[in-house]
Amino acid sequence: MVVDWYAARSHECGLGDTHSLTAVMEVILSLRNARRTCAARRAALLALLRRNAPGCWARTGMHETRGTIMLLNALWPVTTTLVEHEEAH
Repeated sequence: MVVDWYAARSHECGLGDTHSLTAVMEVILSLRNARRTCAARRAALLALLRRNAPGCWARTGMHETRGTIMLLNALWPVTTTLVEHEEAH
């Protein structure tokens, strides 16, 4: 996010007082923290997924309502959604 501080100080954009500039900075810092949190969670997920040997992806388990499911099939929608969400931003 790029902030034009000259314009932000301008009364024309409604951000002329110190209180409003503080609010803008809080939003910027909040976005940075959100980005860092997402990056950390993505790194943790990738580390977890990389620990699985190739044969592990074909392992199956019993789901109480869906029956037998394969690990790859269970995780694919989650990982695909995460990738699509990240690409949207």
